[in-house]
Amino acid sequence: MSIGRVCSRNVDVIDENESVHEAACRMRDRDVGMLVVVDLHDRPVGILTAQDLVTRAFTEGPAAGALAVSSVMTPHPKMIAEEAPIESAVSMMAYGSVRRLPVVDRDGRIVGVISLDGVMANRAEEFTMIGRLLESQLPYRRTGLAVDLEP
Repeated sequence: MSIGRVCSRNVDVIDENESVHEAACRMRDRDVGMLVVVDLHDRPVGILTAQDLVTRAFTEGPAAGALAVSSVMTPHPKMIAEEAPIESAVSMMAYGSVRRLPVVDRDGRIVGVISLDGVMANRAEEFTMIGRLLESQLPYRRTGLAVDLEP
């Protein structure tokens, strides 16, 4: 299954020239812990997390809110193509020590975000569906009857 089928298409973005204060307010208002920083063509140029705000911005003092997002974001984010398989995202997250990846189209524009939690929820749903299918295909399991499968 491709990333594009399971990623969240509701992406919270911010321009790199907006202020840290605006970023913090957007995170608060949208109840998110990460914003994808995009350029004028909606291509990801960075990631801004709540941890970035705490460790890189607000430790700078009272004027930190006026800083540009570009000065505290994590630049050059790892990204994944929407047609890539889920396994590729899991591998990138594991080896890159990240929990979220921006998902991009063929032109490099942001189309979604895939998270480790989202992948886990998708896999759990798939296993539940497989379990239901197996139960429906094995009537002896539903009745509790023992079946001798040896000839």
